[in-house]
Amino acid sequence: MALLGKIGKDGNISYAPAVYRSEHNVIHNFDKDYQLMIDMGYKPVIEDDNNTTGYKTIRYIEENNNNIYIRYKIDNSDTIIKEIQTEKIAQLKINLANFLTSHPLASTAKGGVESLYTVTLEKQNQLASVMLDYISKALPNLLNLSLDDQSLMDYMDNLNIPLIWNSKGDVSEDWKYSELYQLKNEINEYVAPIIEHQRNIEKEILSCSTQEELKLIDVSFSEDLIK
Repeated sequence: MALLGKIGKDGNISYAPAVYRSEHNVIHNFDKDYQLMIDMGYKPVIEDDNNTTGYKTIRYIEENNNNIYIRYKIDNSDTIIKEIQTEKIAQLKINLANFLTSHPLASTAKGGVESLYTVTLEKQNQLASVMLDYISKALPNLLNLSLDDQSLMDYMDNLNIPLIWNSKGDVSEDWKYSELYQLKNEINEYVAPIIEHQRNIEKEILSCSTQEELKLIDVSFSEDLIK
């Protein structure tokens, strides 16, 4: 037998109690007497199948002359959509970091010998910082020079300023500026399509207005992104 209930002033369902108490009497086993419950204004409560698995939902109650229905619908309110967008973008960034970590760059920039180099965003920032520090130390020597591009690169290679970097899993060693400059350009070219993919997905996530749209967006990274 279906549960029977009434909708209270607060909008919630009050189910028929086992013991019904009123000012004048007490009825035991009240919830077992179907006709008496109906006569007292209780109605069968029917809960719809929740076919919204995987979505954040709103539970609501409807009533007609014969029954009370518990129903569910997908919550596409602004608050929920923004919450899911934030979660999806956070997962996208985690996937990006994991993909970059597991896909180092093979380069011969150092002395023509092929080695693997980590290309995570953190490592890219470290490389940019190392090169900027080197340039800032070299700058006073450059102010009074007039050199073409090749002469400038040769000059930068022969400054008595330490320039240290390392391949993946190896100890740090001295580099020429031209070598590190080449590595930086190779990394930029290598990660460009990967970063573009990440930005395009993020734009797509932010353009969504429903959970159904957001659920369809794939935030993974494929091998096809590697040139």
